[in-house]
Amino acid sequence: WDRGIRSSLSAGFEEPLDIEIEYLNLVRHKDPDYLRGWIELLKTKYAAMPPDLVLPVYVPALEFTLQHRETIFPNVPIVFCSAPLKVAERAHGQPKVTGVAFRLDIAGTVETARRLHPANNRLMVLRGSSELERGLKRATQDAILALNTGMEIDFVEGLPRSQLLEKVAAADRNTSILMLTYEEDTEGTNYSTAEII
Repeated sequence: WDRGIRSSLSAGFEEPLDIEIEYLNLVRHKDPDYLRGWIELLKTKYAAMPPDLVLPVYVPALEFTLQHRETIFPNVPIVFCSAPLKVAERAHGQPKVTGVAFRLDIAGTVETARRLHPANNRLMVLRGSSELERGLKRATQDAILALNTGMEIDFVEGLPRSQLLEKVAAADRNTSILMLTYEEDTEGTNYSTAEII
């Protein structure tokens, strides 16, 4: 995300840009004291020189920015990226907000797995248990069932890492694994999807 944003912005402007990056890490930290700390820090830091534009990346940063924009970034335009369609549609309804949504191509991914591994008759779908990840369940189920693959489907949702690794290690060779996102388990432990992969 960082490299792509910097590269695109640099290509569009001849003069150097002053880019400030704030890593809020809201996927892992959600407690009210942590959030209040960020609100106060950002409000103080940007009070004298507000940015010309705010670019929240991913759902927690977008929701945080929209919820607290009048306090930390009043009247500053927002251009977001990496938000699912429903979140993006809600954001587009606010003034001076635009951005791009992502679309998960579950059906295309499963079809690719079937083409590459035609003997596989099982599909293990892995996802975490955060609110956002729970929201993916229905769309994922609908997309897979619509394919009518005849594959046995096993949804593995929010297991703690050690149990998840045991479950995946025990899968037979005829199992394809579809990884969605894995940001939180049922015990409230946070991860990045890359860690789990």
